[in-house]
This record gives sequence, C-alpha cells and structure tokens, in this order.
Amino acid sequence: MTKTPENPFQAFLDQSADWTKEMAPHMERFMGGNWSSAEWMQGMEKAMGAMSKEMLDATMGGTASAGGLDAKTRLLVSLAGFVAQGATADAQIKITVSNAHTAGATEQEIMETIATMSLLGGMPAMTKAMQLAADALKEKDDTE
Repeated sequence: MTKTPENPFQAFLDQSADWTKEMAPHMERFMGGNWSSAEWMQGMEKAMGAMSKEMLDATMGGTASAGGLDAKTRLLVSLAGFVAQGATADAQIKITVSNAHTAGATEQEIMETIATMSLLGGMPAMTKAMQLAADALKEKDDTE
C-alpha cells in the first residue's frame, strides 16, 4: 500500500517531478537534483537567460495579441497578481520584474505596481516583493 501524503498539492508536485524525471531525464541538469518548483524556476532562469525585448513583444505583446496589452503591461499585471497572492513565488517574481524592465517598465512603475498590491497582498507581501524586485534589478544591472 502506498503512503498518502497529507498535502494533496505536494502529492501533485511529487507526481509531476516523477513524471518529468521519466519523460525528460536530461532536465536533471537544470534542477541540480532538486525538483521543487522554486528550484526548477531558478534552474530554467539560468538555462534560458534573459529574454530580449523583441522576444517579449512577440510572445506577450502586440505580435501575439494585436490591439491588446503590450508586453510591459502584461508583465506588470502578472507582477501585481504575484504580490496579491502573497509574494510567495520568489523566482517567478524576479523573472517577471526582469522581463518587465526589459519590456520597458521603469523601476518606478515596477515599485508602484508592487506598492498598489499591498492593499490586496498585505504589507509583508509588498515588503518581500520590493526586496525581490530590487534584487532582480541589481542582478540585471550586474549582468549588463
């Protein structure tokens, strides 16, 4: 008899990790042996590097949705969602901040987006997201 995990979400993550290991064993190099979602995102960030403004526009902006949201706005909305949910997705927040900046968002626009979401996510979420954003922007400056 198999042991039933207490947390169904963790069971889903474990099952997904097992499936990925079987279907794509070469992905192990991105994970460094750790298959948690945060570690996976950090591994993918290192493997993929930063997206160019042109790639962001093509995949998230006017090229993909003529007359709709541009990449910068779409990324700021995504950032707002992460903060409203409590700013628990560190790697995703940092990637989104970096990509939003590449897509043309200013540091002030990024920080105002985060600050506005303090009404929904709370002050701890805002504080954490501000620090993650500052780290992401510093890392971006260091690599340019």
